Amino acid sequence: MNILFVNSWYYPNMKGGAEQSTKLLAEGMAEMGHSVSVISGDAAENEEERDIVNGVRVYRLKTHLHGSSENIFRKIQFKLIDVKNRKIKKFFDEVCSSEKPDVIHTNSLAGISPYIWKLAHEKKIPVVHTIRDYSLCSPRGIYESAAQAKMPYRVFLDYYVRKMKKYSRFVDIVTAPSDYTLGKLLDDGFFASSEHRCIFNAIRLDMEETRKFLQSRRQKKSKAKTAIFVGRLIPIKGILLLVSSFRKIKLPDVKLIVCGEGDYGEELRRMAKDDSRIIFRGHLTQQELEKEYIVSDFAVIPSLWDEPFGRVVIEANKYGLPVITSNRGGIPEIIREMKSGVMFESEDEFTELLENFFERENFDRFYDNIELNIEKYSITAQLKSFEELYKKCRIGYLSEY
Repeated sequence: MNILFVNSWYYPNMKGGAEQSTKLLAEGMAEMGHSVSVISGDAAENEEERDIVNGVRVYRLKTHLHGSSENIFRKIQFKLIDVKNRKIKKFFDEVCSSEKPDVIHTNSLAGISPYIWKLAHEKKIPVVHTIRDYSLCSPRGIYESAAQAKMPYRVFLDYYVRKMKKYSRFVDIVTAPSDYTLGKLLDDGFFASSEHRCIFNAIRLDMEETRKFLQSRRQKKSKAKTAIFVGRLIPIKGILLLVSSFRKIKLPDVKLIVCGEGDYGEELRRMAKDDSRIIFRGHLTQQELEKEYIVSDFAVIPSLWDEPFGRVVIEANKYGLPVITSNRGGIPEIIREMKSGVMFESEDEFTELLENFFERENFDRFYDNIELNIEKYSITAQLKSFEELYKKCRIGYLSEY
């Protein structure tokens, strides 16, 4: 089968979970013997760039993703492009002529725009879309209501959402990594004519390796010393809450490892400059991050917004780490499936849980649950689920046309 993936960014331009998920799917499908290509909007130097990454043919188009959006008028221009990027038509035509895709799987579409769904429909190519964020609901990428927005932004938000809903009717099957996220958009009238299904995000998993991590952790008798945070350093990720709460804990021999960068990096470093227990690692490669997971005792995911999924939870579990998470968005669904940690509702409860987790006896009960449940999130299971959807999509189109 010829499968064409579409995502705003593609490796090595990894901005977040959508890029990780798209890369895993594309490479996994190629390993299964499918012919796989990718369209992304992250060309930096030339208008169009082409390369091959781990057996996947990548077609990059230059869009506004590398542009500066500090100016309010530029921001509006970029968001109008996100509604309908006319530039994509010629590029899409050329890629389709070369690749002849049987199915198109779209993901994050900033810079590219959902206009590509209409173009695919006109070519009679079935479309599977995975909801990776809330960019269809709002130009700000958050879940918000036009009724609560202030003028004149309300007018633009209403226009933006109406256009996105209109394009969504060209999607044949829509998926999301959590029932929460899928339900939010369906309830708001997106994808009204699409078949829908929840398919969890996934990780590459070596169960023998995970069992070794868990066995090593079970044998530890000393107090837990190291908590780890992995993510962008922005307020909605809860990093300000985490640093503030950690500073209230007066245990001298504990550490908080912060992995990632973001707009609040400098402010956080100023907040923590008199606390040597807080260590900022910055942006890390996957190999560097793995080392940090291995030396940590538990992970903290204190998101203050409704995460569509919460990939860091299963990544931490892969290395045998129990988690403390917020009770927001799609995260509770992972915790219910994995039974690998605890959730908090308030700031005071969070600080208490954080301090309690530096006593190993308060989280070692989660090790068995991780070993029992982590395979639900293996890339192997996800690949089979999506392969079935692609085949179903294609058969439906062949019978219709």
